Amino acid sequence: MLTPQESYAIACVLQGKPLPEIADVSATWRGLLANASKGGTEGQKALQKSLSYLLDGDSLKQVMSADTDAPPPAPPPRPVRAADAFIAVPPLPKGVALTTAQEKAAGRVGEFERRYTHWASRVGNESPISFQQSSAFALLAAAIGRRVYIATPWQQKVYVNQYILQLAVTTYNRKSTGLNIARTIIDEAFPHLLMPRPGSTENFGNMLAGKWETEGLPQEDKEELERARPFAGQRVIIRDEISGLFRSFGRDHMAGLKEDLMDMYECPNRHRLSTNSKGIVIARNIAPTLIGASTPVGMALACSQTDWEDGNLARFALVTPEDPYEDRPAPLEIYPATEFIDFLRDLHKRLPFPQVSALGQSPQAEEWSLVAPIWDEVRAYASTLREFTNPNRTDSLDNRLRGTYGRHHVKAIKIALALATADWHASGTKDERPTVTKAHWYRAQSIAEDWRASAHRFLHQTTLSEDADAAKRVRTYIAQAPLGITMSDLINATRLKAVLIKQSIEILMDAGQVEAFKERRGGRGPEATCYRLTN
Repeated sequence: MLTPQESYAIACVLQGKPLPEIADVSATWRGLLANASKGGTEGQKALQKSLSYLLDGDSLKQVMSADTDAPPPAPPPRPVRAADAFIAVPPLPKGVALTTAQEKAAGRVGEFERRYTHWASRVGNESPISFQQSSAFALLAAAIGRRVYIATPWQQKVYVNQYILQLAVTTYNRKSTGLNIARTIIDEAFPHLLMPRPGSTENFGNMLAGKWETEGLPQEDKEELERARPFAGQRVIIRDEISGLFRSFGRDHMAGLKEDLMDMYECPNRHRLSTNSKGIVIARNIAPTLIGASTPVGMALACSQTDWEDGNLARFALVTPEDPYEDRPAPLEIYPATEFIDFLRDLHKRLPFPQVSALGQSPQAEEWSLVAPIWDEVRAYASTLREFTNPNRTDSLDNRLRGTYGRHHVKAIKIALALATADWHASGTKDERPTVTKAHWYRAQSIAEDWRASAHRFLHQTTLSEDADAAKRVRTYIAQAPLGITMSDLINATRLKAVLIKQSIEILMDAGQVEAFKERRGGRGPEATCYRLTN
């Protein structure tokens, strides 16, 4: 079948008119028509002869009926993909959605976030811009820690820490690129603010409390760890495959970690943990930032319905590639990160240094409570999001997103606080403390709205991923064969293609859920590779 644009272009060339530059003409037809157009009369004759065996009668009639004296047909609307049709993001009502004037005001703040996102998107030109932007807030959270906050009218202190989960398919979207850029900058600016990967819940509690031994370490490492103690509970955890963290929540040595992380998102003054080795450990001044990436398949296998409904995923900014996603041109030279390293390091030093060690042996650390005349706007936004969760609405929200909507205004406040603190430092103002202005809120709401739409895409991708569905199906059949099942048996049982089963097994083995072993079936013949659950 020809598109109307292709019929029009063919008719133009047949009539000796220039080949029009219009959309929706395939590369094959464009090349054929370009050659015919260059050939003049002979080219037209050759094209006419070619059409007799390239097109059927209906398509030829379509070409002959094209009106080349009229303007070219308008390009068709962008096709609605299945994902787009499924994803319906409730729009903000008038009065809550930003006006043109508010958008202009938002465009005048957030210099660090904008510059970093632009720079990182050039350096990581094959990684989503949305990932680079969310990483900017992880960097600001590292630099600021728990030293500025906004006191809300509902008696909550909101700090800048964020939990960020970046979701994209493997390889193509270069998930690791953005994380590695951010990790490198932290390593250069303040390496002591990177928290090691916790090996257990007890180990995590000790790290938050600043309880670690340095005996036997090189002097340089000892000094770095000593610099980390005052900020022990305010550091950044970076996980390249964060689905592994979610999978670990059900294991004995990680018991309670999920609940601890949920509690620590709220930045309590102190967190108590009972340990086997050190008894009661009290970590103080808690404000960790957690940023990681995963694939739709990885998160679909790692997350349960409970993770959506108990507030675990609700605390995360669920970031997916911007839609539509496009690569940027590859960088032709090296763009150093010096500007951002220096900025973050200086901001970190400018804020009040904690007067209390993580172990809590001295007075409470100084924290700045910032002025924030934004509460009418925050309440309107929060109330609107809450109304979207009303089960009596005709467009009732998916239950799994209710927690995300209920906490989303807090993510926006955290964004506004980070933007204001960074702008305060960048401006060189003599003001003693930052001020969170309405413009900062407008910018924060705009970013939060991108994250809200992204949360819908995140849910859709993890729910309807073909790979995830296949992996779940394969796992179900493996679970039904405690003595092991072969590849041929899986093919017969699942009726899936062998390549999809192999891919599913690799995913399950990488997740630590399935193991392979050799066994001779039937008492003779070669050994077969069998698969079984690990627990």
